[in-house]
Amino acid sequence: MVGEPAGAPEVPPRLHHVVFAVRRESFERASEYLGGLGFLLAEFVLDDVGLRVAIDWAGGVELLTPTDDHLAEPGSVGDFLARQGEGVFSVVVRVPDADEFSRIARAAGAAERYRQERRVGDFTVKEVEVTALFGIPLTFLETDLD
Repeated sequence: MVGEPAGAPEVPPRLHHVVFAVRRESFERASEYLGGLGFLLAEFVLDDVGLRVAIDWAGGVELLTPTDDHLAEPGSVGDFLARQGEGVFSVVVRVPDADEFSRIARAAGAAERYRQERRVGDFTVKEVEVTALFGIPLTFLETDLD
């Protein structure tokens, strides 16, 4: 086992889900494919960031696609699809403190690419996405949902 770096958090991170970026024209078929495999996807649109999302929170999988009005800004899902095509966009890691994990990632050489905080019903979600280091695209998820 690799030694723990100085300043590592006391509560370890835990893999939460994998995010796949797909083109708009693939979204329905990709959702059907994952549904056929037994994933229970909840679908919604995040107008403020121009994304259509299908996620199985418990199953550990999420699909993203840009909406028609989404601009392909650097680091966005649209930009990712234009540069790399469909595939793994990010691996979401549940952490006790997204800001602390972002600080650790930035100290290692990653840059913070995206940040969001949302209240969804009775729970809160904070996500901090950092640029990939060593081919590892990570998003840190902090939530009070079990």
